[in-house]
Amino acid sequence: MAIETLNLQQIYETSEDTFEAVVKASKRDKQILNKRNYEKQMLLESLNENEDVDSTEVMIQTSEERESEIHPVTVAIEELLAGKLVIKYEKEQP
Repeated sequence: MAIETLNLQQIYETSEDTFEAVVKASKRDKQILNKRNYEKQMLLESLNENEDVDSTEVMIQTSEERESEIHPVTVAIEELLAGKLVIKYEKEQP
């Protein structure tokens, strides 16, 4: 996996506040990671229930697939720069 530099000006353009942009990307990163972990857990549970499947072989294959996935923080930053992440603010009650 090649390391690429990130033009910080692009982040400044996505939000009025740099901290806000970082928080948006961080929250999205956690969502992606949690989803992937949930899917892995469901796979493990289904393997434990099915005795006909060689779970070791499936886990090796799954690990190889996960290594080739794009890192969650990279996906989150790409979504941030594409304008796909939105923060909704609650209105203050008087």
